[in-house]
Amino acid sequence: KNAESRLNHHLSGLFGVSSLAWTGHLVHVAIPESRGVHVRWDNFLDVLPHPEGLEPLFTGQWNLYAQNPDSSSHLFGTSQGAGTAILTFLGGFHPQTQSLWLTDMA
Repeated sequence: KNAESRLNHHLSGLFGVSSLAWTGHLVHVAIPESRGVHVRWDNFLDVLPHPEGLEPLFTGQWNLYAQNPDSSSHLFGTSQGAGTAILTFLGGFHPQTQSLWLTDMA
């Protein structure tokens, strides 16, 4: 093998792992925080990112993770207008922050 092939192999692994880490941060920390749920080191094992837990993942019902998204009146950092969805394809921008929806990025 040449050096370029080895470099590409390791870079693709690095980008893949970092993408999974970023998604995990969004799902387990950023999305709950935007809904007024504070996840810290003392409670991160007790706070579920979704009410159904891992059941939709193991049963193949991923669509449950997209049900009940945040409303357009959701106030960042509060539970007002907050939903329970963690993976959505809403598109567009959040009307309050003018940024992409966190659940779309995850």
